[in-house]
Amino acid sequence: MRTIFKKAIKSNWFQEFTSGLISAYLKLVFYTSRWTWMGQEQADHYFDTGPLIVCFWHGRMALIPFMNHWPHKRIVALISAHDDGMMVARTFKRLKIDYINGSTNKGGARAFLSLLQVLKDKNIAGIIPDGPRGPAKKLSPGIIQLSRHSQAPIMPLAFATSRFIEFKSWDKFRLPLPFSRGIFIYGDPILPREGEDSAQMEAWRLAVEEAISTLQDKADLLIQP
Repeated sequence: MRTIFKKAIKSNWFQEFTSGLISAYLKLVFYTSRWTWMGQEQADHYFDTGPLIVCFWHGRMALIPFMNHWPHKRIVALISAHDDGMMVARTFKRLKIDYINGSTNKGGARAFLSLLQVLKDKNIAGIIPDGPRGPAKKLSPGIIQLSRHSQAPIMPLAFATSRFIEFKSWDKFRLPLPFSRGIFIYGDPILPREGEDSAQMEAWRLAVEEAISTLQDKADLLIQP
């Protein structure tokens, strides 16, 4: 029975059906909630002109596709090719976000080159820098290399809702609930830095990591009663 279930999860029909349900649910959440937007006007320039790398933590990715207000720009997310990752990829695709399979650590060479081309074309690359397996809220150095080679700024993104379910997963994933109050925040872009030695790269990595966490903490705080 377990083998049959695993095969079903991996099948195209199951993933298509489930991703359809998930995307429909997320639309329900988005359109029944009252939203506040912060930093969108500042973000206009970076999204319009490109290239740009946007990042957000794995546990807070559910409504990130709804932060795309630039339909003329191609947004490509880096998503792992394992079963859970492909479910995310199919769901994002339904919400108008393209994807490339891979991760910043495993099987990353081909994905890295593909994302470089996305950025060379002045489009947007979306990275979940603590995915697919964590540790939670720890930034993989791959995003720093991508910014360095592409000379693309890194923009943190965050959202929070007043109503949610938090799972006991490694990333403490939050599933937003309908009829919430919500906030979306576009962070200040972190521009590419000079220098290539290990200390400089680590300082850059920590700066990006802190920026994403600080932005998410801000979103959580602002949405509290």
